[in-house]
Amino acid sequence: ADNIEDRTIVFTLISGLCLGLKWGTIDDDENSSFEQELIDRFIIEAEAHGDVTRISRALALKEILFARLGSYKRAILCHHDLERLYDPITFPKPISQSYGSDRAGQTFGLCAQWYDLEGDKGSALRCVDYVITHILPNQDERNTHNMFMILFPILWVMKRYKRSLQAQKLWDIYVVKMFYQYHGDGASTWCDKFFKIVSLLLELSALEEDEA
Repeated sequence: ADNIEDRTIVFTLISGLCLGLKWGTIDDDENSSFEQELIDRFIIEAEAHGDVTRISRALALKEILFARLGSYKRAILCHHDLERLYDPITFPKPISQSYGSDRAGQTFGLCAQWYDLEGDKGSALRCVDYVITHILPNQDERNTHNMFMILFPILWVMKRYKRSLQAQKLWDIYVVKMFYQYHGDGASTWCDKFFKIVSLLLELSALEEDEA
């Protein structure tokens, strides 16, 4: 790998290997040692390359790994490093072009869940509001997969804290309506099976909140 002249290919290779580990097509031990080693190499390569968007992608991989291992506090600390780098206006496009979606921006919603699991309601809701005001509006509305991955985690934090009506409206605007607007009624995607059931669940939850 040290003899590769075009270092950008390393980012694609490592990202692909990490996805293979995530999906279980590549074996690893119970501590995900190989994956941790790959991510650390990704960060070193990205820092050497001086590309903050790639560093953001690498940090996103690291915090998701910590969360998957049940270490939410370490995931949150890693997210703090990402927050200091990530620009919600300029980063989504280059990250999406390189990796298919804004994998760094997607972690802000996940972090809301991690804070909630750690019992920090205030920080969880601050993450939710940041996603709503800064992350979602700056994404490519045509990329349904990306919008789903950003929004889906915060829906359940919002539902938990009685913001189901707002969650339902966001889901309808950013995922359901945008999908049919850009792709048509006959189109399909892997996540369209969730459209009706999530809408219905949030609608029922909003009615319960209104009656309470």
